[in-house]
Amino acid sequence: MIAPSTVPKTIPTAFRRPAYLFTLVERTAGGALYAQRTESGRLVAFEVHRIRCREERRIGGHVIEAGEYLARSEEWGRHGWTYSGTGAFERAKAKMTALGPQTA
Repeated sequence: MIAPSTVPKTIPTAFRRPAYLFTLVERTAGGALYAQRTESGRLVAFEVHRIRCREERRIGGHVIEAGEYLARSEEWGRHGWTYSGTGAFERAKAKMTALGPQTA
């Protein structure tokens, strides 16, 4: 059995932000496609995140575990994109498919 500390953390299959629920629709080695829905379930948009990986490190005595991570708000447009309107799913899927694996 692998010790828990040696298993890399993976991106979430779902997460919440104020007033929205994001669910993973599809992923590749380099990208993830999430559906963005309101709390009532209405589809609003699709988000594409570049999946990046980092090794375990220590910052100020705290251990930051190794694993995958998604774009932060300040990285939007560089590592994350939102698609809405006609053809949003197709455009988002094309972007996700074009992303290759990247490390931090």
